[in-house]
Amino acid sequence: MKISKTSMMKDILNRISISLRLVLRDKGTVIVFLLSVLSFFLVCNSLNQAATKQSRIPIGVINLDVKSENGVEVPSESSLSLAQNLHSVESFLVIEKDFDTLERMLQKREIYCFYIINKGYEEKLKNGDLTHLITTHQVRGDLSVSIFSDIFAGEMMYQICTERTASRFAAILKDKSGEAKEDFYRYVKELRENDELEFQFDITLSDTTSGQEMFENLDNSLIYRQVIAGLFAILLSFVIMFSYTYVCMEREQGIEKRVKISMISRWSKDLGTIGSVLILSLILNVVFISCVCYYAKLPQAFGRLLLLSIVFALMISLLFLFITKIVHSFIAYQLFGAITVLVLGASGFLSFLGMVLKFDFLNVFKFTPNGWFIEKFVDIIINI
Repeated sequence: MKISKTSMMKDILNRISISLRLVLRDKGTVIVFLLSVLSFFLVCNSLNQAATKQSRIPIGVINLDVKSENGVEVPSESSLSLAQNLHSVESFLVIEKDFDTLERMLQKREIYCFYIINKGYEEKLKNGDLTHLITTHQVRGDLSVSIFSDIFAGEMMYQICTERTASRFAAILKDKSGEAKEDFYRYVKELRENDELEFQFDITLSDTTSGQEMFENLDNSLIYRQVIAGLFAILLSFVIMFSYTYVCMEREQGIEKRVKISMISRWSKDLGTIGSVLILSLILNVVFISCVCYYAKLPQAFGRLLLLSIVFALMISLLFLFITKIVHSFIAYQLFGAITVLVLGASGFLSFLGMVLKFDFLNVFKFTPNGWFIEKFVDIIINI
């Protein structure tokens, strides 16, 4: 029994080696495949950058609260902290330029608005003066800016509350030297930098129709990455379809009959063919997952996403292997395969619409390979 298993494994490995040589022997095929990998990397890179940038709201910031140190203008600590906090807001794409540049961008609608941190921002905060801290420039009648300003003000609240509390603390101790305030600032800074005192807030959304609680982690760029996953699924399907063309070529050129004479079992032949296709598709899988994890800043998701893409590639490989069993003509296989890829792509798109627009009748497309891949891709991104 051990000998037969060993023999079968050797047959599978030999078939993988032969299949890879058949695919890679043609220089034209190699060039097309390498160009496909390179072009996909560039497209995936561009789409991921777009997912990062276009999913955020562009606003401008000018920091005028600067002071001179050794002949060099540096921003005050409070204004610098505010600007850094704004950069960390997921909803904002903060652009720091000069006044003329931001005004020109506002006129061209390249940004929604821009904020000026006025001179004396830090000094006014410490003195308890909350007037004329920030100046807003916006297009007349744009009601959305009020929402952005609320978010902006939210980032200022920590500094305002800290200064107010420090003043009250000094007043209670009747300290006029400022030492109590400095001690309070140091204490607050230690609290912020202490990882063990990290506060976390869970948002619970109640589904009144089912009486169950749903916990969701929302990301503005998630929709864009769903589109990227759908495009990747289509491209990977095309690559796998193209990789199976040599099976039909073997049949038309009589090579398949020679393989039968060599006494290699059908199972060994098919498993070897699938193995060679999965090895070729692995290159695209690694490129895709690397780009997603890099731009989504989720390196911990690499393993799970790679496993998901390999399982998807296996499903598509089995599908096209089945097609080669029922379609014997090389031209007919290419035509039927192209139609299959388009149908799979359309099913993934409809599944995506069902998730975004909450159309329950489109949920049936989640059971297609592309729909399943997009859904699981989103689950990993959200729950990682």
